[in-house]
Amino acid sequence: MKFTDASLVPYVNAYAMALPFMIRYFFKDVSMDTSKFSIKLYLKVSHRFLK
Repeated sequence: MKFTDASLVPYVNAYAMALPFMIRYFFKDVSMDTSKFSIKLYLKVSHRFLK
């Protein structure tokens, strides 16, 4: 199977949806605003794949 940007988009979307929960789980003892960070990261990643 050949990996193209189009075939990776569903995986990136699924990962980006799970990312805030993963970050919140890993850093639940640390008081930091993870939602803004994950949104920025998602926008960077999705922009790169949806060009």
